[in-house]
Amino acid sequence: MHIAWANPDYMKREDISADSIEKERDVHRQWAIKEGKPEKIIERIVDGRMKEYYSRVCLLEQPFIKDEDQTIEDLVKAASKATGEDIKIARFVRYRVGETSGD
Repeated sequence: MHIAWANPDYMKREDISADSIEKERDVHRQWAIKEGKPEKIIERIVDGRMKEYYSRVCLLEQPFIKDEDQTIEDLVKAASKATGEDIKIARFVRYRVGETSGD
């Protein structure tokens, strides 16, 4: 249900290519410059906006749709602790009517 609603692109930050991350950072850097932000704080602004970006595109960093104070990673850790088992999400697939997985 969460994956269908939130439509993550990646499981975790490490799954995103360095090129994609740098392109995204550059977009946020250019926005900060256009907004007239002081040069000395632009990188901190970019870091903050990248955190928001990761929470949109990385499943484990997304707020859980039933409790937005909890991330999917927090939910998995809580389930692991409750069951005493090491639970991990290995992969996910999101289907939309009219699409195929491409596999």
